[in-house]
Amino acid sequence: MHYYEAIKAKALRSVLKPDTDYYLRRVYRWYSKTFHTPLETTFDLPVEFVLREYFEEYFENLEEEDLDFQLEEMTETDEQRKQRLSNEEADKKAEQDLLEMSRKQNKKVPGPSKLPEQISKLGQVIKEVAENIKEEMKSDPAMLPPEIDMKFESDEEFEKLLNADSNTLSDNDTKKP
Repeated sequence: MHYYEAIKAKALRSVLKPDTDYYLRRVYRWYSKTFHTPLETTFDLPVEFVLREYFEEYFENLEEEDLDFQLEEMTETDEQRKQRLSNEEADKKAEQDLLEMSRKQNKKVPGPSKLPEQISKLGQVIKEVAENIKEEMKSDPAMLPPEIDMKFESDEEFEKLLNADSNTLSDNDTKKP
């Protein structure tokens, strides 16, 4: 293995399975970027100083609810920590069970193969409703205020208007009644 490949593998291992040294290097990189300090210079700074700056900025950017959670977590006893972790694990298990149940329910829903058929039926229903509305409006003109004049175009005329280039439309095609 070439030297740079070994370094690359070591870096990948650090990211995939981070250890304390990795986290410290990450904090030092953050400090270097945040305060525009050359990375090699940041390693000369005391670790307590860099960590304090890191955590102060981290906590400053948290919402009050998250700050309260951090405070509770830092002050909890070992017994309270065990209980919290147990509750979190139980919640995670319940979510997984719910997800699995939902997946089983979704298997009962018609698949994509029936979708075009359902869309076609829906289109037919919409067309029928539109025709019924047209007929109602023709038979009962009192439904419209007198200042509104409604004229229905044939489907062919409407398609012509939709597909026409604005340069090819004549004034008669776009004229208001």
